[in-house]
Amino acid sequence: MNRYIFLFTTLLFFTTSFFSSSLFASESVEIKLPDNTSIKFQPIYLGLDGNDIFSSKRVKLGSREGSDVSYKERLSTTNLGGSFVGINKLGEKEWLYYLGKTEVSQQQWNAVMRWWQRENKLTIDPENNATLPQTEKTPAEIFTFIEALNVWILKNAKESLPRNGNAIAYVRLPTEVEWAFAARGGNEVSPSVFDRPYPYVDENESMTLAGYEWYRSTSGNKMREIGSEHIKPNPLGLYDMLGNVEELTYGVFGHDFLFARFGGLVIRGRNYSMDASDLKVSRRTEYDGYTGNGDLIRLSKVGFRLALGTLVSETGHSNEELDAGYDEYLSSDSGVSQPTASGNTSLSQQAIDDQIEHYNTERQRLVEENNTLRQQNTELESKYTVLTGHLEQKKVDIDALSRELDTERIKNANLAKLENTSLLENKFDVLINSKDIEISRLQSEIDNLEKKVSQQTTLISNTESSRKKMLSYSSELRMLNTDSFASFEIEE
Repeated sequence: MNRYIFLFTTLLFFTTSFFSSSLFASESVEIKLPDNTSIKFQPIYLGLDGNDIFSSKRVKLGSREGSDVSYKERLSTTNLGGSFVGINKLGEKEWLYYLGKTEVSQQQWNAVMRWWQRENKLTIDPENNATLPQTEKTPAEIFTFIEALNVWILKNAKESLPRNGNAIAYVRLPTEVEWAFAARGGNEVSPSVFDRPYPYVDENESMTLAGYEWYRSTSGNKMREIGSEHIKPNPLGLYDMLGNVEELTYGVFGHDFLFARFGGLVIRGRNYSMDASDLKVSRRTEYDGYTGNGDLIRLSKVGFRLALGTLVSETGHSNEELDAGYDEYLSSDSGVSQPTASGNTSLSQQAIDDQIEHYNTERQRLVEENNTLRQQNTELESKYTVLTGHLEQKKVDIDALSRELDTERIKNANLAKLENTSLLENKFDVLINSKDIEISRLQSEIDNLEKKVSQQTTLISNTESSRKKMLSYSSELRMLNTDSFASFEIEE
């Protein structure tokens, strides 16, 4: 019996998984285009219960810098809903919408429009395979492109489109709120990161643009290809949300998201020629498409990306179900409440309240941070006192060691002197021994000399005696000679 229950459960699981995957959108969507090109869409989950017919997320958009910004970027509160129900990471149904992974490229534009021109027997544009963003198009031309793309998809790639009940997806421009929510990182970032000028952080959770966007110093002041491998996508997997080219959205410009005063379409983001300091998710520009003389203005740094939406009335719900769902939505925290006093609406008051709440939250955070810093400061002061005591003790120890070192130095000096004296004494002994040897040698020489002198004296004495004898003999000889000569003469 248990075996049959197990098999039934397994079969039910696979059946449910199969139907869930076919009924609900969850992953990115890739749609084939003419000429072997394609376009990709990323799911943007909203954290809303997919079982509710009407459900919206209250989001705060605009700058958090208060009154230090232009009126275009003041903090404002609005609501955002999804067009599709997907299965989230927890296996639960959740509302989402789809946004183009990249800006529309010249190649994608060219492929669709060449097909459209062939279908309608129009002049066909030259082939263009450039992957740079498509710019310099008017809203009318962009809507023509979107119309042509929808027709192509329904005729050739309908199976690629996600659905919401009976309602099948169609391509359109994203609303300004859809664009801004995704540009901030959506539910993939923490609330504190969502409130920052951009959702890029390094390993220390510090803000950084490095490697994420094309701006003046990274782009070389020129337009770059879409989805470049040289940069990283934002936390939702979207490329070039803040840089490369600015993007036209399906929103009507007003001084806040309530559209109290209607203007032109809204351009969001910044471009490759801007400085890094200008790349903020709160930047808004009003589209101006005409000169004073009636000429069209083609903006070379403005492109667009696409979104997928559905028709609300074609989901398959009855009018009664839709009415009941809307009543439930109005009574919820995220529902739009009724207008208040003249000159204000509930959402504008919510914007003020949200701004106050933001300041209060920030104030509370700063108070807590200050308390933490005070506690850390007290701990540091305590450690400083202990370290100061240790330092004083170390100074005393060092002084004692210095005195001991001086004593040792004196001892070493004395020992050095003694060592030097001992060396001198040894040298002196060596010298004395050498002198004694020398004296002995000299004494021996003196003795030898004295002997020689004595011998010489004796020799001289003998020589003198001999000389005297010779003189005596000489004298006697002369006398003899004289006598002999006299006798000779006498004899003569």
